[in-house]
Amino acid sequence: MRKIFTLLAAMVCSFSSFAQDIQLETKDGKVIENGSTVTIQGEMVDMMIWGQFESNLYVRNLTEKNQGVFATMKVVSGSAQICWGGSCVPVMTGNSHTTGLGVASASSSTSLLIETLVMDAGYMNATVTSTIEITIWTKDKPDEKITATVTYTND
Repeated sequence: MRKIFTLLAAMVCSFSSFAQDIQLETKDGKVIENGSTVTIQGEMVDMMIWGQFESNLYVRNLTEKNQGVFATMKVVSGSAQICWGGSCVPVMTGNSHTTGLGVASASSSTSLLIETLVMDAGYMNATVTSTIEITIWTKDKPDEKITATVTYTND
């Protein structure tokens, strides 16, 4: 009986080590599963100088501790910039950028701030669609990555 209990306890511990520490989700809290393709309604966030549409992607820290988060964003179509902690890096179609996003607070959700810029004079009425491949992971589990293809549009 003791051996069975020990074996079961070992199995439970081994399964818990495979649990993700973070997840991708939409603004309304819907989880974006690893390997999925989704379309998200973008949201106009700045109309002063150019049209800036936010993708409404969020990173949720599923742990009870603060942790470092990293991301790679590849722009499949359109143009985009990835922002975190006040700084933004623009990425053009066909290119990618890997960055340390900083610290995700324990048990919280933080906007990934992936935005597209519309430099067209008629941007206020323009339909904007961009597609990105986003991959996120934590400092503690660099081999456990979550990747999704996300198309966001203001249409």
